[in-house]
Amino acid sequence: MSKQRDIAAYLSSSIQRRGINVDAEKVQEGNERLHPSQSKNEEKAVKKQEQK
Repeated sequence: MSKQRDIAAYLSSSIQRRGINVDAEKVQEGNERLHPSQSKNEEKAVKKQEQK
């Protein structure tokens, strides 16, 4: 998920340089809406990591 967030941050910063404002969190929400199973799998993986 960090890679996805890095990409979202990079895209939003490069878009902001062109004068268009984009909220990285909204981009992340959109990704979760497009790929809900992926974000749920990542949450499960994070929970397993935290349990260890």
